[in-house]
Amino acid sequence: MSEVLRQRLQSLLSTDPPRSKSLLVTVFGDCITPHGGAVMLTGLIKLLAPFSINHRLVRTSVHRLQRDGWLVSKRHGRLSAYSLTSQGLRRFMNAYKRVYAPPTRFWDGNWTVICLPQSTSTSTGRKELCRDLEWGGFGAIAPGVYVHPKANPGTLQEIIGSSGMEESIFVLSGRRVEQLSTQPVQNFVRLCWDLDSLAAGYMSFVSRFEPISNTIDNFQNIASQDAFALRTLLIHYLRRVTLHDPLLPSDLLPSDWPGHRAYELCRDLYKRSYRKAEAFLHESLDTPDHRLPDEASYFHERFGGLD
Repeated sequence: MSEVLRQRLQSLLSTDPPRSKSLLVTVFGDCITPHGGAVMLTGLIKLLAPFSINHRLVRTSVHRLQRDGWLVSKRHGRLSAYSLTSQGLRRFMNAYKRVYAPPTRFWDGNWTVICLPQSTSTSTGRKELCRDLEWGGFGAIAPGVYVHPKANPGTLQEIIGSSGMEESIFVLSGRRVEQLSTQPVQNFVRLCWDLDSLAAGYMSFVSRFEPISNTIDNFQNIASQDAFALRTLLIHYLRRVTLHDPLLPSDLLPSDWPGHRAYELCRDLYKRSYRKAEAFLHESLDTPDHRLPDEASYFHERFGGLD
């Protein structure tokens, strides 16, 4: 079983190899953050070995993530432990809520509208805010005007609060005026978001991982290293799609939306592999205390409950 899984994973890695920097962010967010958030460089090198990423590339990627504001280091004697910065952790949490959370099925007809002032149209803060809104699933209907049918208030408050522009942003809530609208709401949705590209991304995810689901029956018989590689690649490749997904309610999506199948497939394989993957983490990670902390309680809430 383990050899079959390893061959399929190696085939996936050879045809679409992940960038080491991006894969490190996935490993930090999915695996390290629930276990205290800090890890020594030697531990990272061990965790990325199953992906054929050598120690030099790991060191280079860690340095670049520090430079880009994703990671911060803290000295422990002669060694350093690495963890996500507060900004990196916030971005991760906002992004991964979209990976682990079940799809929204129903919609009450309300829209959230964000209006940005024109006076800051060229400011760096505005550009960063627009990027964070897009990462948060908002679609642009005009310069400085963003909409979403199911905005998460907590996530939106975090995005606005971290922008430094909270006193200049106008947030509205409203409904479609049926008597005056001349096109179906589904047409409006396609003007705001590129659903065709999203659907293609989800179908590609399913084509990659469905053969594994159909082939491997008993994950207790696979090596912990292979389970870890599978779990990490599941989240990594699904994250690449969901980062561009507004996570619209099912009422606004085609009835055969492939995002639902991709989520169910990821959830199924994650649940079947995470215990063995956790064993590999405990075998591999060096932490400042030389012991991997137990996983946080929220870890078991992923995908609607892992147990």
